[in-house]
Amino acid sequence: GTTYDSRAMTGNVHHNTAINRGTAGLNIMIGNDGFISSMEDKMNDADVYDNYIECTSRATTTHGLLYGQNTGGRMYGNFAYNVPLGFIMKGQNGGIMSGNIAYNDIATGGQYGSLRIKGSQNTLVTNNTVVNVANTSYVGNIGAIYQEDDLKPITLTSVTTTATGTASAHGYKTGQSITIRGATPSAYNGTYTITVTGANTFTYTFAGGTSPATGTIEATSRFGDATGIVWRNNIIVDLSTTPKPARTEDALQTATFETNNYYHPNGTPTYTYNGTNRASFALWQSNVEATATNVNPSFTAGYLLPSGSTLISSGTATDANARDYSGLAFNATPSIGAREISVYTLPGGDVSIQDTLNRIAGTTGLRNAEALRVITGRTTTSDT
Repeated sequence: GTTYDSRAMTGNVHHNTAINRGTAGLNIMIGNDGFISSMEDKMNDADVYDNYIECTSRATTTHGLLYGQNTGGRMYGNFAYNVPLGFIMKGQNGGIMSGNIAYNDIATGGQYGSLRIKGSQNTLVTNNTVVNVANTSYVGNIGAIYQEDDLKPITLTSVTTTATGTASAHGYKTGQSITIRGATPSAYNGTYTITVTGANTFTYTFAGGTSPATGTIEATSRFGDATGIVWRNNIIVDLSTTPKPARTEDALQTATFETNNYYHPNGTPTYTYNGTNRASFALWQSNVEATATNVNPSFTAGYLLPSGSTLISSGTATDANARDYSGLAFNATPSIGAREISVYTLPGGDVSIQDTLNRIAGTTGLRNAEALRVITGRTTTSDT
């Protein structure tokens, strides 16, 4: 795939195409997992938009678009076609993921596109659309909405003031800042600049303490637990027989769910909130998300909601900086899903107008940049 080093970048990342590009489509991040460097917060407030990622051979692909280790960035208007774990924000502070579409119609490969937040804080995931029309689901605990921590279990030993950490395939880089927690003596804990000494080992200088350290010891390169995450106005469609619409991993995470729509007509769903399973939509709605809906969105071409849909103008008001799939701001009372719909009453009777850029995608996400107004029963490019 393509990896962007955000140490050397300013501005935005947009209009890229990645088709069958190895383990990942686009990586825009720094930090651990073997991506670029040890530095943080070097490409803040950047936008990642209008990128297209496709994968027809998924044996080695791990994800489509990953954006992380920055503050305040936006990821919007991207399309992932048959890509496992479509969109990921990792180590993000104050980010917005909105208006993205993931579509899957391949029944092999073990999982399909998702919205994934890993080890981030105060991040909004709003008005995205995930559609799976094949009988495939997720491996393990992953879900279409998936929130997880970013912690690695490690062991620690030391000689005088040099601590050695061991973590399997840690992916860290020399010069990176790592936070250690859970060790006894407590002098091992804290945030340190490390030196990588091997694929599984690194060292750092500390005040000194007995060796080896004991306890449940964990390391993270950014934020460990995902906290302050808001999931709002997203559409999840899963036609498989083993749907997993939403999952947050454990009680150390915090998440708010608001007016998301989950449609899974063919099997018993598994919802998970902070490690506790809710084995039906009704249990999820009564215990976690009272405003959730379970409606067939019945998309028209380009993943637009049809005229008269109950999902139009029924969402929760969202951040003014969020954008839909066409790059447009959302209405005060937004529609649910990746494409905003505006409904007007015109002289002579009620007419529904869907204002959007014409990115009619079919199943491939190919776009036409022409502005379009869709009037009930007829299409025109006129502004009149």
